[in-house]
Amino acid sequence: MPATLLETLNLYQQNLRIGEIAEIRNMAISTIASHIERLVLTGKIDSIDELVKPEKKQSIQNAIAEIGGEFLSPIKEKLGEEYSYDEIRLVRAAMTVGVRTEVAMK
Repeated sequence: MPATLLETLNLYQQNLRIGEIAEIRNMAISTIASHIERLVLTGKIDSIDELVKPEKKQSIQNAIAEIGGEFLSPIKEKLGEEYSYDEIRLVRAAMTVGVRTEVAMK
């Protein structure tokens, strides 16, 4: 695993939010979200519950189930401005690997 992902993982495991990690690492939030997405997909992060609110997860999961998850733009267009591409990417990654979420466990 690349050192940059390990550094992000280490900070994430200290219960820092994506924005805080980005600030510490002097990186864009989208870059850190991309790291988190990769960490979810590789099984290094086993829950996104602290990253995406349950009601947003449910809406994103529903949109992905309806539209498909290959492309983010149609999902974002359906959901609207209150959803970020980063949130969509993280939920899609979690769905891909079956990461447990509060929504999925209901």
